[in-house]
Amino acid sequence: MTRPQLSTLDLLAGELRRLRTERGLSQEELARRINYSGSLVGMVEIGRRTPSLDFVRRADEALDSGGLLGRILPLVSVETAPAWFRP
Repeated sequence: MTRPQLSTLDLLAGELRRLRTERGLSQEELARRINYSGSLVGMVEIGRRTPSLDFVRRADEALDSGGLLGRILPLVSVETAPAWFRP
């Protein structure tokens, strides 16, 4: 039996959710700290929206993640680019 493959967007979403919950923050509290909407935080956490570099940098800082999300984001960008644009 094969497991579905985890996309890099799913990885980023899961790590954002994990970091936020470990720090005891709600989506709305994180949103206020990074100056984005709670609905955007929620959409990123379920993998429905790819976050911008600014979003990721602010989240990394607010969550004191050591730049983890910023290191994952370039992988998401490559994976979600059209096939003709990928290296």
